[in-house]
Order: sequence, then C-alpha cells, then structure tokens
Amino acid sequence: MMFNLKKIAEWQKAVSGTSYIFTSAKARRLRLNVNSTGKVAAYLADQETGELVLLGAADIGMFEIEAHVAGDSLVQFEFEDGTEVFFAGHAPSHQVEKRDIEKFTSVAPMPARNTEFDRMMMVMRHNENERQRVFQEQQEKLAAQQAAAQQPAPVAPAPAAPTTETGPDTAPETETTENEE
Repeated sequence: MMFNLKKIAEWQKAVSGTSYIFTSAKARRLRLNVNSTGKVAAYLADQETGELVLLGAADIGMFEIEAHVAGDSLVQFEFEDGTEVFFAGHAPSHQVEKRDIEKFTSVAPMPARNTEFDRMMMVMRHNENERQRVFQEQQEKLAAQQAAAQQPAPVAPAPAAPTTETGPDTAPETETTENEE
C-alpha cells in the first residue's frame, strides 16, 4: 500500500472541535486529505447558524473529502482523545481575478525613414521588375518556338518528273566516260 502525501508542509494537525476556515471569494471545490490514527468525522459548519453538516467519517488511515462550496468554508473535525488527525487541503482558489483596471497605451511613434534605404529599396524593386519583364519575354519567345516546332511543315507539291521521249528518231542518251574511249 502506498500513501501519496505530496507536500508535507501543507499538512496540519487537527484539534477536535476546532473549526478551520478555508477562504474563497467565489464558489469552488474544497478538497481535504485526512490521515487519522482512529475514527474521525469531518463536518462543514454553516457560518451564520453554526449548524454542522457531516461531510464524511472514516476509520484508521487516509481518506479524501471533496465538496463544492460557495465562498468561505468552516470545517470541523470530531474524534476521540488519543487519536491524531492530520489534514491537508488549504489549496487556494484556482480562479484568477482581474486586479488592475484597464490601461490604454499610445502607439509608439514611427522612427524617421532613412532616405538612402528608401532609394535602395526602390532600385531593388525596379531591378526585380526588369528581371521579371525579361523573364516573361524569354518565356513567350520559347513558347512561340516550341509551338512553331510542333506544327507540321507545309507539304509543297512535288515537281513534275521530266519526260524523255524515246522513239524511232531519238536514241537514248548514254553517258560516256573517258576510259571507254
């Protein structure tokens, strides 16, 4: 069996019949860890009437009580003489309250502009625009070349073949070479 005591410094020794106050401005969850050597009962006391409402009772050992309470709470433990009771749970409320009123600040003034820097930025933008323009022209020229290369070349009509007349009056011409003579 393991007991998780967390922070030892938060544990307090309880006195039977004494009320312990847990302060809170708003409704919150009240969680108490109790460690006892005998029978113990924990009560929630009404601040106005003093009436006790039983939160829980247990025998020897550790137990935890959790309740949702509105505002400040009074907790009282009842146990027999010779019994030691320790409790932890005085955790402050986890709710955050707005502490300061709203503050409005003025916007920081803009520093004076550097004219040399502005001129350099203007030249840089001009150069970039010029590069973009040249690049666009090259892209258009390349696209036109590719489109021209993809179009089939027009087919020209074939020239008429020369006709040679061969007949009884004409003999076919033969070529002679020098070696034949």
